[in-house]
Amino acid sequence: MRSSLSDEAIEDARAAADWYIDQGAYDAADAFFDDIEQAIRLLERHPRIGTPGVAGTRSLRLHTFPH
Repeated sequence: MRSSLSDEAIEDARAAADWYIDQGAYDAADAFFDDIEQAIRLLERHPRIGTPGVAGTRSLRLHTFPH
């Protein structure tokens, strides 16, 4: 299965990471991106999990972070 993030998801992830960095929470910023990568891998292995969206898309909440 091919996976990708929407432009909106990428912008949201960058804004969230920037916030963690601005707070000096560098480890949290790294963990945030690790959580995103884990969610993508999970969706690739199990393409029917998550919430169905338009045009065959899926969304999945992150395990640790509120995104």
